[in-house]
Amino acid sequence: MRGGRPKGGPALGRAYVLRRQDLTPELMRLWLQAPPGFSFRAGQHCTLVLEKRLERPFFIASAPWELPVLELVARLFPDGAFSRRLWRLEEGDTVSLRWQAHGPLTFDRRYRFQVMVATSVGVAPFISVLRDRLQSPSTGHRFWLLHVGRGEELAYGPELQALASRLPGLLDYSFVPTARSPEAARRAGSLMLRGVRRWLDSLCLDPRLTIVYLSGRRCLLEGVARDLEDRGWRFKYEFLD
Repeated sequence: MRGGRPKGGPALGRAYVLRRQDLTPELMRLWLQAPPGFSFRAGQHCTLVLEKRLERPFFIASAPWELPVLELVARLFPDGAFSRRLWRLEEGDTVSLRWQAHGPLTFDRRYRFQVMVATSVGVAPFISVLRDRLQSPSTGHRFWLLHVGRGEELAYGPELQALASRLPGLLDYSFVPTARSPEAARRAGSLMLRGVRRWLDSLCLDPRLTIVYLSGRRCLLEGVARDLEDRGWRFKYEFLD
């Protein structure tokens, strides 16, 4: 599916806020009505533009077949001008949207085994891919999703658990809650590396038939990416700084 600015159309698309769900004071799901002509591939992100040329990319959780509805997941950065403006949006408000979606976390059909590792809101592109691929599941691919985050980031947990129950043998979903202690925060990167390595090894997958996708915080996943490269795994990644 190809998207882009309509010929002779405005430089930015105009999206309308359909609904928002505040999961916590710092975490929300946002549903937009995308402008006609906007399209994307499952796993990509879009870019919202607010006043004074403030812009920021957001992972898309919805599948392409859900258009014109566009579902995003956003985290508040209290010191960020964009976040403060975004958090004031209400139903019926408008926001500008860049026509082109981007991102490397699109489904690679060449590999039978699809392994996804997400932290925090980095789970969103995998929600998009799973909704898209498992709407009419084929028997040619199998998916594993490991989501590491806080309890309030479990908004998609029931949906993923229902998918895994409905499609045994096609999707395996695991959520690992993160500890909140200062000691755990200091050791988060090394704990993540060891945990992902043990989990991946426990799956006993053939690396030649497997691709690993990483999505989330750079400080947690950069070491995982280096380890995957050193051990010969094929992988794609997109980090949140």
